[in-house]
Amino acid sequence: MLFAGAALAVLESCSESYPGIDYDKTQGKTGIENQDEWTDKTPILVFVNEQNIFTVKTRGLGAFENNDTVNPIRLANSTFYVYAFRDGYSTSGHEELQEQTDFRRSRYNDPNISGYAIDYENRHCLLDGINYDEGCSMKLHANGSGRLDYVEYEDNTPTYGDYGDVPYNFFAYYMDDAKINRTNRKEKGISYEVEIDGTQDLMCGYAPNLTEELKKGASSPYWGVWKTLKEEEQNQILNIGGYSLQSAHRGIHPMVNFKHQLARLTFTAYPGDETASNVILRKVEVESRYKGTFTVASRDLSDIGIKFDNERRALSLREASDGVNPCEELNTYEVTYDDSMKDIKWYERPSVKVGSSLLVAPDTLYTLNLYWSEWIVRKEGEEPALVEHTNPIKYALKVDGGFEAGVEYPIMIAIYGSQPIQVFANVEGWKTGEPIHLDDPGDYDD
Repeated sequence: MLFAGAALAVLESCSESYPGIDYDKTQGKTGIENQDEWTDKTPILVFVNEQNIFTVKTRGLGAFENNDTVNPIRLANSTFYVYAFRDGYSTSGHEELQEQTDFRRSRYNDPNISGYAIDYENRHCLLDGINYDEGCSMKLHANGSGRLDYVEYEDNTPTYGDYGDVPYNFFAYYMDDAKINRTNRKEKGISYEVEIDGTQDLMCGYAPNLTEELKKGASSPYWGVWKTLKEEEQNQILNIGGYSLQSAHRGIHPMVNFKHQLARLTFTAYPGDETASNVILRKVEVESRYKGTFTVASRDLSDIGIKFDNERRALSLREASDGVNPCEELNTYEVTYDDSMKDIKWYERPSVKVGSSLLVAPDTLYTLNLYWSEWIVRKEGEEPALVEHTNPIKYALKVDGGFEAGVEYPIMIAIYGSQPIQVFANVEGWKTGEPIHLDDPGDYDD
């Protein structure tokens, strides 16, 4: 308790300089003539918060579920991309670093591609990919720790470079197989012009400020390591103020908090009355914005995320994937009504989950298009004929405050054969909320 109190007292004044910045760089090791020699072999390790990954998708495979047995396959097929750049101006007295970080600089790429000499000393870039237009490709480690393993540098894990007392910002993103129209690697940040089709998830994030994380005390993911460090080691890390060679030496590695950039819609069909058995649901579409600028690394951390333009198109619901192959076209769906359901509320009757889910741009309004066929008896005594309705039933989907990124909205469809299909929704999944009742069709009635 006394130690914890002392550590928190130190953290309370983290804007000041701390004593003990000159410490034994050899950490007691013998036979090292150059005290900095051992620092060159410290690997760059990156972790992610796995709790935020359960709904990420791989190559249009559909969203993860907490109890989904296909998750291990999807995780194995998921590729995440990581960048690390110097945290703004250096505060450590290096004259050669008194310029803002330039995100056009690359640690690994051929200068004939990037237009800049390789940043061997990591004055700007600590980590990026072999492909100049991508971050370093990594996959989740199978042990569930959240550690990311290198893909393209598998046989030569990147290590921290020449500046052991310089802080770096770590960024990570996931784009599934979203269409990339253009890559913008500019001085102030990196972004992509992308298009979604409803089957891809977009996720991105960055490792939070290290000093702020350490202020959390026992609730910090680094507390177990932090409380074992000597005071001079703690002060060294606090003086640097970010993720660095010195924090990595002590087992403090960046942990990226992913955030979903899209809202998730799921669909369930219920029999409304005895006529429901005559209806076949063929296709489900949501008219959504689908093009935007996806910023994955920036000097200004508030820029991280996607900004959509106002162009819209219909995104089609598809079937869930097997974890390997992309989602297929939607099957047809039917619900069954019998007399035992008469006194049961329609939303408590046996239901049918329709397709996988749609991931759409956050918005205040969507138009839902439902395509259906119906068995109709045209003349008494004749067999029913299947009639395909070519024009969809349209519904305006609205909720107070709008549809938010990272929130799941289950859409409940009440099927009737002799009156308009009805649509309702509530909120669950990524975040919790009170049930929401969507507007009736209104002006969208067919």
